[in-house]
Amino acid sequence: MKQTIAAIGNIYLETIYHNLETAGADVLASGKEYRSDRYEIRPAGSPVNFARQMTHLGQQVSLVGKIGNDEIGKILLGKLHDEGIGTDMLAVDSTVQTSIDSGLVFSHSGESVQVVSGNANQHLQFVDISIRSGITTCYIAGFVKQVSLYKDYPEMLRLIKKMNIPIFFDHGRMPVDMSLEMKNVLVESLRYVDYYLPNSGELMDVSGVKNLKDAVQWAKTRGVGHVVVKNGADGCMADGDEFVGFPVKPIHMVGAGDTFNAAFVYCILKGFSVSESARFANAAAALYVSSGKNPSEIEIRKIMI
Repeated sequence: MKQTIAAIGNIYLETIYHNLETAGADVLASGKEYRSDRYEIRPAGSPVNFARQMTHLGQQVSLVGKIGNDEIGKILLGKLHDEGIGTDMLAVDSTVQTSIDSGLVFSHSGESVQVVSGNANQHLQFVDISIRSGITTCYIAGFVKQVSLYKDYPEMLRLIKKMNIPIFFDHGRMPVDMSLEMKNVLVESLRYVDYYLPNSGELMDVSGVKNLKDAVQWAKTRGVGHVVVKNGADGCMADGDEFVGFPVKPIHMVGAGDTFNAAFVYCILKGFSVSESARFANAAAALYVSSGKNPSEIEIRKIMI
């Protein structure tokens, strides 16, 4: 059965430079010229990456975020429509600039450097968010980047929970200058979360616990229903149980975690167990990082055999 999912978070119009040749270096030097073999202009951001993978799995996602009433915003809307991603819950604000992002993907590792500009995402507020009728699931990402929204997270999540809508949550990486207030609001928000989807570094940063299994238990004591921790090439840990990854050669890492999240949510909504969903998500992420393309369910199931 097709679900209708709301995905809340930061969205961008991104220019991504694939296979940037840096002679094996992980940094860019001033006064140098670097070349990539192709570029792509597309919608981006964690909820967009999530939505893109979900559409490849046959599900409908509507974005909840903010864009400017500008030329970039119009291009972004058109590209989202072309991909079949819902835009009916996006707030359009003529006082802000639509956010843009340039992603430079290194040819030797698949890792990337990103440059972001525009202020629409920073101005996303609680008043901009209205979950329409018919939404069956809520995916939320990018907490630490939402400087005008984060204080309202506990109330926002409480209201979504009151609507009996399951909440899947991935807050993203912790900045080194994250305030104690922001951390406290994040921890308070966890009690409303049904499925918490951090990576290992993020979970240990927010918990202050350096042992991963202990960090999972820390999250559980904060009221989280299920804790699923992404651990890169090593796979993932789901409610304390470890699931190994699928060995592949990475060529594109940007969006891998969002692909994992989408595949996991898809399986949960289909009625699979947390462990079955975690293994499926591992396979989806492996296919994505080895190809840069969102896999179909058939492709994912094929490598799981």
